[in-house]
Amino acid sequence: MVVDTMDNSLFDMKALERRTLEQFSNFSFPEYEEIPDVGLYLKQVVRYIAGVLEPLGIQPLTASMISNYVKQGLIDSPEKKMYFREQIALLMYIAVTKNVLSMEQISYTISLREPGDGMAQTYKRMRSEMLGAVANLPEIGTALHDSAEPEEMLLHNTIILIIYKIFLDKLYVNAKEFYNPLVK
Repeated sequence: MVVDTMDNSLFDMKALERRTLEQFSNFSFPEYEEIPDVGLYLKQVVRYIAGVLEPLGIQPLTASMISNYVKQGLIDSPEKKMYFREQIALLMYIAVTKNVLSMEQISYTISLREPGDGMAQTYKRMRSEMLGAVANLPEIGTALHDSAEPEEMLLHNTIILIIYKIFLDKLYVNAKEFYNPLVK
């Protein structure tokens, strides 16, 4: 079917916005204390994280990815093949941020945690920021006027993402120069 982009009846922008925002309506992110701390095997961790992140459409972590993160020293080795809350929280952080950050940037961010802080504070900050961003999507994602065409809205949001990504990359470069911590 060829779509005439000039026919606004086919592209009700408000309906498109509502449909897109509805896809986030069931999104929730568990509190740190709700993350299992009973010890999960690798396949259980993969399923748990995939279930949490599925509403966002984030590519799930695989067992081999998690094993590689252990080998790289990004997360602690499992205890008797079991992963606990702090490791699972860190894996969720990695799963979310790997879509935007390089593994080097993720590793650097992890290295900035305060000694003894563990993953709890980092996870809680990430959760708070994510839930806040999702709550603000109606203002952020639909900042164009009512008569915006689909391509205009997509371009607008693409450019915002690009500028934020460029800003974030420069922020990492400047943070490394300014703080220069010893990376694990």
